[in-house]
Amino acid sequence: MKVSISNKIFEKFPDAVEYIVIARGLNIETRFGKDILEESRKIEAGLREKYADLDWLSLPQYKLWQDRYQMVLDNISQTTKVTESFDASHIALTKRVMSDKDLPNINALVNFYNSYSVKYGLPFGGEDLAKVVGDLQLDFATGDEPYLGIGEAEVGTPYVGEPVWKDDHSVTCRMWGWRQSERTAVTRETKDAYFVIDFSESLSKGIEVGIEQVVEEFAKNLQKYFGAVTDVYRLDNNSQHIVIEYDQSAAINAYDKANPREDLQKMVAKDVAKEKGSKGIKKRRAENMGLVKEDSILSLIDSELTKIVSEAGLAAESLYFQYCANSEMGDFSSTAAMRLAGELKKSPKEIAEELARIINDANLDWISELTVAPNNFINLKVNNAWLIENAAKAGLNFAKFSTATAGQERVILVESPSPNPNKPLHIGHLLNLFLGTSLLRMFDKVGFVGEQDSIINDRGMPIVKTIWALDNLAQGGTPDSEGLKPDQFVGKYYVLGSQKYKDDNDVKEQIKGMLAKWEQGDPEIRATWRKMIDWVLEGQLATAGRVWEDFGHRWYESEIYTSGRDTIMNYLDGTKIEKLEDGAIVGRIEDEYGVPDVVLLKSDGTSLYHTQDIHLTTLKIEKFKPWRAMWVVGNEQIMHFQRLFSLLDMLELIPIDNLYHYAYGYVYGKDGKKMSSRDGQALSGDGLLDKMHEAAVKAVQERNVQMESSMSEEEIAEVVAVNALKFAFLVTDPFKDMRFDIEKAVSFTGKSGPYIMYAYARGKSILRGQNYEPGTIPVDMGNISDSMTELDHQLLMKALEYQERFVSAANNYAPSIVAEYIYDLAKLFNNFYERESIQNANESEKAVRLLAVDLVTQVLADGMKLLGMKPLEQM
Repeated sequence: MKVSISNKIFEKFPDAVEYIVIARGLNIETRFGKDILEESRKIEAGLREKYADLDWLSLPQYKLWQDRYQMVLDNISQTTKVTESFDASHIALTKRVMSDKDLPNINALVNFYNSYSVKYGLPFGGEDLAKVVGDLQLDFATGDEPYLGIGEAEVGTPYVGEPVWKDDHSVTCRMWGWRQSERTAVTRETKDAYFVIDFSESLSKGIEVGIEQVVEEFAKNLQKYFGAVTDVYRLDNNSQHIVIEYDQSAAINAYDKANPREDLQKMVAKDVAKEKGSKGIKKRRAENMGLVKEDSILSLIDSELTKIVSEAGLAAESLYFQYCANSEMGDFSSTAAMRLAGELKKSPKEIAEELARIINDANLDWISELTVAPNNFINLKVNNAWLIENAAKAGLNFAKFSTATAGQERVILVESPSPNPNKPLHIGHLLNLFLGTSLLRMFDKVGFVGEQDSIINDRGMPIVKTIWALDNLAQGGTPDSEGLKPDQFVGKYYVLGSQKYKDDNDVKEQIKGMLAKWEQGDPEIRATWRKMIDWVLEGQLATAGRVWEDFGHRWYESEIYTSGRDTIMNYLDGTKIEKLEDGAIVGRIEDEYGVPDVVLLKSDGTSLYHTQDIHLTTLKIEKFKPWRAMWVVGNEQIMHFQRLFSLLDMLELIPIDNLYHYAYGYVYGKDGKKMSSRDGQALSGDGLLDKMHEAAVKAVQERNVQMESSMSEEEIAEVVAVNALKFAFLVTDPFKDMRFDIEKAVSFTGKSGPYIMYAYARGKSILRGQNYEPGTIPVDMGNISDSMTELDHQLLMKALEYQERFVSAANNYAPSIVAEYIYDLAKLFNNFYERESIQNANESEKAVRLLAVDLVTQVLADGMKLLGMKPLEQM
């Protein structure tokens, strides 16, 4: 796409300058959101102090744009009646600050560039690059171009002669970069953006900091805070256009160039304009925490090479080498040339070749080859001696190799699974439990302190329906007398009680009365209630124990619900928490957070779910002092948590950027329908485990798997079943609904838990058969490295990659990263086993291959344990 300034603009304003900053790969859900907002508030406070007794509008950076705006208005008014007027963006923002109002909290990226506008007194504007259609140009409006402003209800047009940015579809910004359009506005979904900084050569001596320095700082902070790759361009009378390589297919498909006004009118109809207060609308996927294992092999390599390049005078904070996805290209690769192209004003090819020359000239003995690929990636291959040495160190000190300290012992609290205390765990609870506990293990792995808790909602109408049924229908029966698991027994009577409540008005009134008596502490009702809750938890914990998990610390709703009202009243301030005329208490979050205000107490004083959750969070903070809190809860509760997090942030209990709702999807059968038992009822968690066990027994028998001497066929089938279920649930994207195939899950071939188990057991069998002792690499490293095959090399490299994968999994809250990785490693190991002999190898070959097998088995075992699986050494 071409970005340009029309020659007509320069005829009117010959000293006009526009700086264009392109930012790709933005993470607007950055963990620095709170820091950016706090920095903005500091800038605002400093500005108020600085301009308190000053006629700031007379300063050059403000007066210039007032004068230019007046020139434009004077020209327009000769032919058209002007019915609206507005300030330059930085003037409007500064006026707001100087009237003691905070800048609007929109989203982290908008907050970021607005703070630059007021800090330096320059108009900064940002637009979504992915929504630009065709070329982009600053030109005087003809008056017939359609334009839809942010939040506006009608599609309009700019004045004839007004400076506007427009693409092949419509106007993207009016009056230079001051009034942005709805179509290209930056939202929380924006990944790529362009920023326009309006400038003039006449201001070069009028602002306190040089414009080049300001723009460079802005671009670097886009990288720092949002993880973006940036390019900076300057458009002026001597350089009126630039060409940017960018895939515009999405925008071209989304918008109709022939009917732009209709497109914009549809946007009005959909009411997508509410940009204000979107702070509380959190994305379902977590932001990357940015953790790094600083002593990892990759980090040390990147640090050494970056230092060499920096000492040679080529600017680079980091080369960001990564493991090569394609082993044929090398072991490590870097895209530094593309990132540095804008900064150094050279082509990526020139920079890549210069980087390669600098590194090659350093004559590092551990590099066997370093080349520049046609796509300008720098690819590096290590020599075998270096690889063996590092693999041996990893195998001998695996605990150090496979842990990190980046979490700095900060507490991450994960609520999971919080089941209903009136029936057995269902399939969704198992997914919840597997996700929650695997996250905890990953957080511990990288240096956090993972804590687990669950809320047991042991009060309310569903509970009392069950109590009624136990008192009136069970006839003194117990789980033992009916031969049922305790939670299944209670679940049976919950269904019966619910049906009676629905069908019989007399029963309905009895149950309502019973609820009131429970609230009053009636001893008989409470006695039945206590037995019921104990039974359910006994059964549910037995199911959790069957899959080797627990519920962590348990909170009971019955013990805390009466205190929620007092907590809310403590925050009553008339502004954030407001009491209405009818006595109801409301949390005001819509203006700032973009989600509806919340009633926290009804007019009769009754508390609601958010009331209890706020109170419970205060208890969580008191007990665990979490740095970050997470709730593993299904995606049907997204709106609830958007509101809750907004309230918690507003009340300054925990910053919203340190709150996360892990909103997973549903589990269906392979046919896309809910899984059911033989009698057609919804399948429980126990029912699914039983089916998995049956399928695992069959798979073990068909595979003719040899058992450990201490385990029966049933015992090993149970381990296979649980491992298979955990892997199948965790290898998939939890944010999407899942189609689950039991037979595929328990298969010993393909992407499955048993496949990985078998690879591990095969490796342990090899080591036992060879009486392998770790650390027995002979002194003559040269002979060993010379005898390595390419597959030996690839397998050792893949095993070393584990350091980056477990950190990445923790960073992204993604157990699937570990699951996919150990599957790929198991697949490569099985290929190695089929092609490379150990029994018939010479001494050198055998030494390196046993080293590889030892490291691979340690990695596979550790990866499985992160997912909550149990490795078996003999199968």
